[in-house]
Amino acid sequence: MDNKPSGRGNVATSDPTDPEEEPSRPEKLWSGSDLLLITSTIIFTFFIGLALTSSLMTQKVPNHPEQAIDTVSFTITASIVEFIVLVGCVYLLGLRRKAVNWDAMGVRPLVTIGVLTALGIGVLEFAVENAITYGSQALFQINDTNAQAQSSALQGLSWVNLVILAAITGLALPFAEEVFFRGVLYNYLKGHWGIWVGIVVSALVYALISAGFFLDTLNGIAGLPMDILNGVAGIVLSLFAIWAYERTKSLWGAIIVHVISSMGSLIIFYALSTPWQHLPIL
Repeated sequence: MDNKPSGRGNVATSDPTDPEEEPSRPEKLWSGSDLLLITSTIIFTFFIGLALTSSLMTQKVPNHPEQAIDTVSFTITASIVEFIVLVGCVYLLGLRRKAVNWDAMGVRPLVTIGVLTALGIGVLEFAVENAITYGSQALFQINDTNAQAQSSALQGLSWVNLVILAAITGLALPFAEEVFFRGVLYNYLKGHWGIWVGIVVSALVYALISAGFFLDTLNGIAGLPMDILNGVAGIVLSLFAIWAYERTKSLWGAIIVHVISSMGSLIIFYALSTPWQHLPIL
């Protein structure tokens, strides 16, 4: 009788996966030098780009300096510069330099349940954020605008500009900001010091930037109280974006939350302050 190998010996086994072939975990992707290089380049190129584009913008009413800046066009221009700088620096100095793809930093497709989860978290974030900001304004009698500032913030507004503004600040910027603040900064902090340090520090950094730049792009409507409220709103957005990111295991979850927040805030601001019957096409 021929000696045949046992069935167990015929079971095909695969070799352990080569660690070098495994995709990098997002939180292990970035080093301190990566973060320093990307962040410093973003800061430098953003202010250079903003200065150059601002110098090229024409003044609408030279004899009236208070009405000289086309505020909506400036906001659109600044937002385009921010989008290009954030995405460009992360891609060129991060992903391209390290020879990895977007999936390596968490930009992975969402399944249906992930999309629904992110949408639910986004709606909840928008409700909480507005309850805090508008509730605080009413409670502490904080007036975030006046007639002159409101008129200035609407200067240059048209239907075409409004559509462009919604596309840039409501869709493109949330993607760019999540790519950096969650995809790079949060993942770096989480990978080196743990999830709670990542949550707290990245939320505070985003809040400081929100407090300093969000309403300032609308021609300086806010004073100190509103800047503080914008900072609090930035913390709320960061916490919910991280929740969506961790829950869905995809950066698209955080992006969806950010889009709902930004688009909703944009709609509320212009819905309450725009004289629609006099809004030109161009």
